Amino acid sequence: MSNITFAKPTVSSPLDIWVARRLRETECPAEREELKKYQEQWGIPKEEIRIRFKYRRDQPDHNGETLCFVYLGDGKPYVGSAHCSKQDQFCKETGRKVALARAVKPLDRATRKRVWEAYFGRRSNEN
Repeated sequence: MSNITFAKPTVSSPLDIWVARRLRETECPAEREELKKYQEQWGIPKEEIRIRFKYRRDQPDHNGETLCFVYLGDGKPYVGSAHCSKQDQFCKETGRKVALARAVKPLDRATRKRVWEAYFGRRSNEN
């Protein structure tokens, strides 16, 4: 199984970075609520979007499987999967795109757009 974490984009305001860091560190419920309200209003900083993939080959009922885990600023994972038919050739890139599309399906449009920007902005050596 392979694990891939894509490069964190570097375009975000210092305030976004501070809010994300503070949200991870604080234990005060009132402060956490205020920080979450900020993130909901202004979006999740790109630094807080993490995308990981896992691959499984030679499954009995399909040729391969790609699992996608998307972690946003709240740390909650959004999971998507793609299965390759026995008749198809396993392709990591196709599996990543299908699994990512399924993982971000419940998110709002603006957040989905930021996740896809993070995916396409990854470093080329992390394919």
